[in-house]
Amino acid sequence: MGFKGSVDSFSLADVFQNLSMNQQTGVLRVFTNSGDEKYVFFQGGQVKALSFGAGKPLFAPEVLIARGYIAEDHLDAAISRQKDTLQSVFTCLMALEYITEQQMDEVSRLQVEEEIFDLFGWDKASFEFNEGPPAEDMFPSFSKGISLPISHLIMEAARRVDEWDRLRKQV
Repeated sequence: MGFKGSVDSFSLADVFQNLSMNQQTGVLRVFTNSGDEKYVFFQGGQVKALSFGAGKPLFAPEVLIARGYIAEDHLDAAISRQKDTLQSVFTCLMALEYITEQQMDEVSRLQVEEEIFDLFGWDKASFEFNEGPPAEDMFPSFSKGISLPISHLIMEAARRVDEWDRLRKQV
């Protein structure tokens, strides 16, 4: 059974908590009238992945450089390999052993958290939840190894939203 609504009438914190408490599996789509949208995959009530839509990467490979996981020449080598193999840059980075699957999961987890925290700041948004497994190409395969507890996400998102509200008032 799916459901939909607006964050004006039902907060995302309530939606996330409901999905967690009921141990739901499915995809939550959150979207705005301006065309922004994010998809969050829940499995057994836990956040497992996030995407911006089918075929759209969760983050650019440069994030790995910024976080200190790889050097620029590693990325260049992976891009070169990608042209020959037609695999993703991330798969090439792991095949070249510049990054481990565990490191990739860690970066994915951090990126999913940041994107969810951002999502909680969307004022005028709607949502819809559809039960069941996601489409095959909806979520990057390397991000499916994560599992995020809902209570942590809600508390940190609330803290950040409060902080932004205080900063806006000061500015």
